[in-house]
Amino acid sequence: MTKNYEGKSPSTAVQSALPHRILFAISLMISIAFALLPAVSNAQSLNLNSISIEGNNRIDDSAIIGYAGIAPGQTLSGGDLNAAYQNILASGLFESVEFTPRGNTLVISVVEYPTINVISFEGNRRLKDDALSQAINSQSRRVFSPTTAENDAIAIAEAYAAQGRIAARVTPRIIRRSDNRVDLV
Repeated sequence: MTKNYEGKSPSTAVQSALPHRILFAISLMISIAFALLPAVSNAQSLNLNSISIEGNNRIDDSAIIGYAGIAPGQTLSGGDLNAAYQNILASGLFESVEFTPRGNTLVISVVEYPTINVISFEGNRRLKDDALSQAINSQSRRVFSPTTAENDAIAIAEAYAAQGRIAARVTPRIIRRSDNRVDLV
């Protein structure tokens, strides 16, 4: 049997070098993986040169930008964009709002709530239309709000309960019309 310069047999020398080679290979793979990962970046920000509004018919661009609380020339963080989004939704004028950055332009796409064309009461025997009109907050020629319509239904049910009709059920319905209008029944 031959011996190497350290006095070990060749099979023993290979076995003792094997863990070092595995360790070297693992450390090499980890180094390559870290080299290929993108550098850690700070939170995203958007530098605006302009703001474009899409989808609005009744509400002016400047009003929407005013609700958002942002202006061209600002650098906005993700938190600033979220706050602007929430401010526009809180106005109660829009069914949906979407922000899309396009280069240095922020595009704000909105879908306006429809306008109430007519409010009708159906199936009311105990209370007259005038009394029910006084109990609700929705009004013709105003912006429709699902929350207000639900609250109006509760108010009508309470008015019936005050008349002894505690089992009365009120379900608001909307009928879509042209020109972004609805009838509230």
